[in-house]
Amino acid sequence: MAFGTSFPGGAATLAWCSGPIQSVTVFASVADIEQIHGHDGDSVVVWLDPHHTDEKGNDHE
Repeated sequence: MAFGTSFPGGAATLAWCSGPIQSVTVFASVADIEQIHGHDGDSVVVWLDPHHTDEKGNDHE
């Protein structure tokens, strides 16, 4: 299981919270996280807070 944050400037973090080795990584964007960890669509980002911004700082509901 992983959790993350998305910042208005576009940066994003991913925190791995399960298993024997846990980590937090900073990425340039959520899109980069999806590209690296998305497994061609088999893993997806689920927003817990319905209000967020994309990597360009645009608001989304």
